Amino acid sequence: MTPQIRLVIKVAAGMIVLFGLIFGYIERRYAPNAIVTEGSTILPSWVGWAGWILAALGSVAYVLMDIIEWWTRRR
Repeated sequence: MTPQIRLVIKVAAGMIVLFGLIFGYIERRYAPNAIVTEGSTILPSWVGWAGWILAALGSVAYVLMDIIEWWTRRR
């Protein structure tokens, strides 16, 4: 497998993760605030958002690093 093919696969995987986060954001944005069932505990509302933000930052950094690597090899 050539480095070019690996780079294309990495960028495609990063974009898929990014689209997954966008759909996760939409789901989180329009979901009910809390679902109370027997024996459940209610976490603070910032917990879900903190996980989403951390995943988003990681995936955006992954995609940007791959794009920068591709751009420098192209020159």
